[in-house]
Amino acid sequence: MRRRVILVTAMLISACGAGETTGIAISDARLGEPTGPNAALYLTVTTDAADRLLGASTDAAASVELHETTSNDDGTVSMQPAAGFDVAPDEPLVLEPGGKHAMLIDADRLARGDSVEVVLVFESAGEVSVTADVVDPQDVLGAERSTMSPELSERGR
Repeated sequence: MRRRVILVTAMLISACGAGETTGIAISDARLGEPTGPNAALYLTVTTDAADRLLGASTDAAASVELHETTSNDDGTVSMQPAAGFDVAPDEPLVLEPGGKHAMLIDADRLARGDSVEVVLVFESAGEVSVTADVVDPQDVLGAERSTMSPELSERGR
C-alpha cells in the first residue's frame, strides 16, 4: 500500500510540473536545404529567466551539434564545436549564419518545403520542441548576406 501511495504522489508531482510553462520562446526556425551531408539550423530563443542551450536532437539527422563560426587572425573562418549557448532575459540567443548555429549531421535527405521537428535541450527549461522549415539556402542568409564576407557567404549555401 505504501509503495502505491508513493507512486501516485510521484505521478501527481510529475503531472503538475508538466503543465508549467518553460518561459522559452522560439522564433524564425529554419534550415537551409542541404547542399552536402549536413544542414544548419537557425532560430531565435527568448526567455524570461537565464538558461543555457545544451544541445538538440531530431529524427531527420544522425546527430545535432552546436557550432560557432569564428574568424581567425589570419583572416580565415572556421566552425568550432560549442558545449552550449547562454540565453538571458535581456539578450535573445540568435542562431544565425556566420555565428552560432546547430548543425544537423547526415541530414542530406531533407528537401526544400520539408518541415523538421527538432527538440532543443535547455539546462533549466528541459526539452522544447520546435518545427523548422527547410528553405532555399539563400533564404537563410537574408539580410545577413550583404554584411558577410564572401567566403562565409559561400559556406552558407
